[in-house]
Amino acid sequence: MNELILNYFALLLKITYVTCGSILFLYGLNGLILSVLYLNKRKRIWKGHCPKEPEEWPLTSVQLPIYNEGKLVERLFASIIELDYPKRKMQIQVLDDSTDDTTKLLLNLIKKLKKKGYWIEYQHREKREGYKAGNLEAGLKTARGDFVVIFDADYEPQPDFLKKTIPLFNDKRVGFVQTRWTNKNLYTNLITYLGGIAYDGHLIVEQNARYWNNLWMGFSGTAGVWRKSTLVSIGGWKWDSLTEDIEITFRSQLQGWKGIYVNESLSCMELPEDMESYQLQQNRWARGSAQCFKLFIFKIIKAELPTTKKFMAILHLLSYVTIPCLPVLLILVLPICLLSPEFIQLFWWMAMGSIGPALVFGISQLEQKERLGDRLIHLPMVSLMAVGISLDAMVGVVAGLLQKGGEFIRTPRSIDQGIDTEKERKKFFLSNLTAAEIFMGIYLIATIGILWDTIGKFLAPWLLSSATGFIFMAGFKIHHLIMSASKKVVNKKYFF
Repeated sequence: MNELILNYFALLLKITYVTCGSILFLYGLNGLILSVLYLNKRKRIWKGHCPKEPEEWPLTSVQLPIYNEGKLVERLFASIIELDYPKRKMQIQVLDDSTDDTTKLLLNLIKKLKKKGYWIEYQHREKREGYKAGNLEAGLKTARGDFVVIFDADYEPQPDFLKKTIPLFNDKRVGFVQTRWTNKNLYTNLITYLGGIAYDGHLIVEQNARYWNNLWMGFSGTAGVWRKSTLVSIGGWKWDSLTEDIEITFRSQLQGWKGIYVNESLSCMELPEDMESYQLQQNRWARGSAQCFKLFIFKIIKAELPTTKKFMAILHLLSYVTIPCLPVLLILVLPICLLSPEFIQLFWWMAMGSIGPALVFGISQLEQKERLGDRLIHLPMVSLMAVGISLDAMVGVVAGLLQKGGEFIRTPRSIDQGIDTEKERKKFFLSNLTAAEIFMGIYLIATIGILWDTIGKFLAPWLLSSATGFIFMAGFKIHHLIMSASKKVVNKKYFF
């Protein structure tokens, strides 16, 4: 009887292992396909768009959703008023959900700019219903423009942003335009540097590959433009998901609207400057992505779409949802090898899934001219960070699959005033996550030692690099905690 139970238990472990490995292989396959598609259209991509300017510029609403951003709004306004667009055609909507002194600062700035002739309208909500999505929906009701432009507080658009995006709506099927951005604090420390490299993979390879091959692409929530009639036709902004940008992207394209991606960088943004902020951001994205997976997976399967487009849309939707499979897979290595050491050898091909993400990151850096050698040297560390973030993503995905909506914890900024209040809400979560990361690192190293005489020496490169990724993440958070406790500068340059 005991032997029968043990056999069933071993079978369950093997099924779980193969399932998780296959899902991760799909994630890697997605990166491999997108890399090939990007390289195939590379010359066309970097030629860019050459839209014809309209005879008369249309009325456009520039929306600035703000929540406790502090002095960051001064930089935002400084760039917005430099936009090269007729003043009488540009409605600036300040959508303020702030509960701190940001409101007073905004009112003073608006008063000064109105005297200079800028068309600025201010809205303040007492309750943050729907968080950012609710704020944008409230702004949509008073938007006067035919097009709606969105900038988060940490974005600084170039003066020609509107004149390089608005003409792209000449095609009546186009519902939104998303632009690429650069990072103004890329070299602040190692966290911002690695985060910037990771974002480049999405901004340069994935987005371009999807758009230029007529696949579904994504709206990134900011530094983009929507046709107002598109937003109205699909029911406006919803807050069923913490990633309202992904939600509205899939909802609009399911209804036949098209997106355009502008590879030319037309704005710069601020990267999270410490590991806690980065993990809060990743947790929100993972949670929201899982919620979008629930909302759209069956709708995409049932939709009348070409097979290739449907398959790639499903892989797109699975991006974050696959990540929790990694820690599960790693945990299962030890018990499976103890019960059946030859089993894992049958699935060596799963390791090939790692080629996809490596290509995405590598190609995006080869396209960069600035400090190329330094970027390539740091690529392995990006992979370590991707492994280390998997526990955080797993928590977010599980929460997203179980819950609808939730509290929107925005990414803390470097100079804002609300950072301590927001991060305090997640301190308990991050502390426990750090302990789990340390445990995973020790567990994987122990796995190598226990299995060394059988298969451990062959698994060592994979398990040791994964262990390093978890300890890497925990180490940065502990470093940040020590620096904060000693009242030293948190964003000290680690390697630059």
